[in-house]
Amino acid sequence: MKRVFALIFAVLVMTLHSVTAAAVREPVEPLAVSSEAREDSSYVAMLDDGDAVLWGDGVAALTFPEGQGPGRFYARLSTREDSRILRDYLRPAGAQAWFYSFEGRPMVPGAGRATLTLGVPWERGAPDAPDVHQVWFYKIDEDGRLTDCTSEFRYSDRSQDPIAGWSATVRILGSYLVTDQPLALSLTEASPAIPSTGSSTAAGLAAAGVIVSGVVAGAILCRKR
Repeated sequence: MKRVFALIFAVLVMTLHSVTAAAVREPVEPLAVSSEAREDSSYVAMLDDGDAVLWGDGVAALTFPEGQGPGRFYARLSTREDSRILRDYLRPAGAQAWFYSFEGRPMVPGAGRATLTLGVPWERGAPDAPDVHQVWFYKIDEDGRLTDCTSEFRYSDRSQDPIAGWSATVRILGSYLVTDQPLALSLTEASPAIPSTGSSTAAGLAAAGVIVSGVVAGAILCRKR
């Protein structure tokens, strides 16, 4: 019995030694971070005093009427792309697009409305840069549906404005899409397709079974007669 316990103990020691040696030879590598996670495309703006809020270096701005700026205001803006909108709307149209999404859709503080300005996201003057006067704007709702709001935005690069860009009067900071081509919004007007779960097939088979059963029952009655 002692020999058996000694043998088991020796095997356990050898196993532990080999595992430890392997761990020393092959150190654990740090977790890889995806390129999307490394890309910092979120901007936070806080206002303690004044009449304007700025996100990033000209990414967006919110301007209040003079003397009506809130005492405090906080909002996060993301410019990350939405893969579903890219797939369903942008690729079919061959359009370039830029996203402006305010986290939580915050309501603009104060009694009156404020002016939201979306900054130009490309280098102006570049050979392939879109015309700032030939772009389209869409609001993105919580379900990913688009609504054309191009008529609400006006371009301005006046020196007295906080940033150059397209401005609209808003009460809620939502999610916006800027494109260089108009988009077909038929996806938002049609009812979403109901995924097949096999229930229709089962119903069809059940109906076929009822018909077959009726035929067989009729044949049996004919034979009895």
